[in-house]
Amino acid sequence: MFRKLTLLIVAGVLAASAGAAQQRPAASRKAVAPAGKSAAVPGRAASSEAKLPSEDTVNGFMQDTFGYDSSITWRIIEIKPSEAEGLAEVLVLISNPQGQQSSRFFVSPDGQHALLARSFRLDRIPLPQPRRN
Repeated sequence: MFRKLTLLIVAGVLAASAGAAQQRPAASRKAVAPAGKSAAVPGRAASSEAKLPSEDTVNGFMQDTFGYDSSITWRIIEIKPSEAEGLAEVLVLISNPQGQQSSRFFVSPDGQHALLARSFRLDRIPLPQPRRN
């Protein structure tokens, strides 16, 4: 079931990316207040925080994606700058009658694109060395 939710998020990101950047009313019947304030990544300039999507934008995106199903609720856990410079990282907890699942996605600086992926630092992963003949 959660795999379907993840696929729905990907489809919703593509379909609702333009709508997610628009202002939304602060109150949403589905949205629950976030667990805490967004945290900055250590060593990151304060100017990168200005590029974070607002809670209203994230709630609007979630409403556009899951609003058709009244059994699905969510809570924004965190909105913060990601380790990948220029991207915002959003963590939400999605719940339905079958259970809960956290979902992480990344938002472009212009707020128009979201990526559902996992971020890896390439300098920390041992990559195979090229063969020498």
